[in-house]
Amino acid sequence: MSIKLLTNYLQHHTLIGVKSGIHRKSFTEIWMVTVQGRFFSRSWNKSNDGWYGEILKTGSGQLKLNDTILNVTVKKIKKDDAIQPKIDLAYLSKYTQPENVSYAHGISQPDYHDFTVEFFIE
Repeated sequence: MSIKLLTNYLQHHTLIGVKSGIHRKSFTEIWMVTVQGRFFSRSWNKSNDGWYGEILKTGSGQLKLNDTILNVTVKKIKKDDAIQPKIDLAYLSKYTQPENVSYAHGISQPDYHDFTVEFFIE
């Protein structure tokens, strides 16, 4: 049920709240895409600081879909994983709004592949 809920939410929203680990008190809005029924996000800053670094350290966090909170775990995706070009395409296909196009082109570049995580609903 939660997978269907998350899939539906992502089809209708460009931002989703993420809270990394157990120490953060607030949610950060990030971009997330779905590829082959799997859920991915990338660090825009290509940094191990912020939500991305914390979620990698702890391996867990939460996603906020309006009033619904989902507990998640994450796994870093290798930069040469065959799914990476599909994630690139998912970003380019989803974030087509005029204000997002340049960012979608940026985050779909190969240098972002090393900053990709997959989310798993607990």
